[in-house]
Amino acid sequence: MIRPFVTMSEEVREFPDLQFAFFRVSGIRAYACDSERRHAEDMATAAARATCGNAQAVSEVKFSWTYPEFYKATGIRGKRVSTPFRQAFRFHDKSYRSISRLVDACMIAEYGSGVSFQCFKPPMQKGLHLGRFRTKSTAPGPIAIYDGSNVVHAPESGLNHDYMLEEASPDAVVRIMKVPGLPNKRLDDALRMFHSLINTARATVEPIPIVEIAQTPAARELRAQGHYIRQRYHKPHEGVYPNFLTNELRGSVLKTLICQAADRRFCLVLGYERRVDFKRLATALGSSRIELIPQEDVAEATGGFMSGAVTPFLDTDLEFVCDEAVTSFSHVYVNGGRPGNQLRIRVSSLLAMRRFQVLEFTIA
Repeated sequence: MIRPFVTMSEEVREFPDLQFAFFRVSGIRAYACDSERRHAEDMATAAARATCGNAQAVSEVKFSWTYPEFYKATGIRGKRVSTPFRQAFRFHDKSYRSISRLVDACMIAEYGSGVSFQCFKPPMQKGLHLGRFRTKSTAPGPIAIYDGSNVVHAPESGLNHDYMLEEASPDAVVRIMKVPGLPNKRLDDALRMFHSLINTARATVEPIPIVEIAQTPAARELRAQGHYIRQRYHKPHEGVYPNFLTNELRGSVLKTLICQAADRRFCLVLGYERRVDFKRLATALGSSRIELIPQEDVAEATGGFMSGAVTPFLDTDLEFVCDEAVTSFSHVYVNGGRPGNQLRIRVSSLLAMRRFQVLEFTIA
């Protein structure tokens, strides 16, 4: 089952006028007879030929350049990527052949509008995420769809075989993408055609909301300094671990606390389930007493972060202290600066970002 929303990283919004829509389609009815199938094939062939059914028409399509330009802007060669216009040109001298009722409906709408459609099996792991493809050694690249750590679809590699629809499958997810340069009217036309065809199949269409996950200042700073991180989103609930973590990883989730002594303030980083031994901490730091600062003073002490969303990557004059138990992990999850936003980072990178004192000051 997919989550009730699609998460989208801020990096996707670097392209103005790029629009996405996701739909959950269920109860897709198969063609009742061959004449229904042939009618769909004729509609797809006619739509393709009307858009760019011959070489002259292709050269005259005003918006056909938008896909190569868009993919070039994401760092890949447009010639290696399929586009709706290239797909439609295949039917210059041959007829479209039916794949499945849902795919046929998507292709009719795609060929008739130039808007990109993709349909696939509902993801079964972590739900859908829309982000820029990234490796440790390259800048953000093309926009891809992820299911947890699995790539569902990327422009150069296409659709992951594990997510391909079977012809008789009654349920699917449909992604619609309008690239910059295509008029908004084409998106409206595509949606109108798609819904009309799906309604004929008596299927249920439910929009999947897109939740934009802004890249936090902490994530920007880490990436700017060359640290490799992975950003995750979860619905924040007090006392509940992020839902992407297994029991084996629970100890690697850290929390950030802001404390104060008479004339000093500290940023403490420790395991989520561990508690501060304030007497031991005060002794280690040479203070007579250390305590948590009042909740209403957190924003002032951290430069604007709210309680429950404090990140250890603060640009303040706080003293930074890390619990020694944290160093037993190779990677940890820390708050990215917003509720529900977690950054996975190497412990060595975490400690290098700020001059942490590593002390033993917690109890389980």
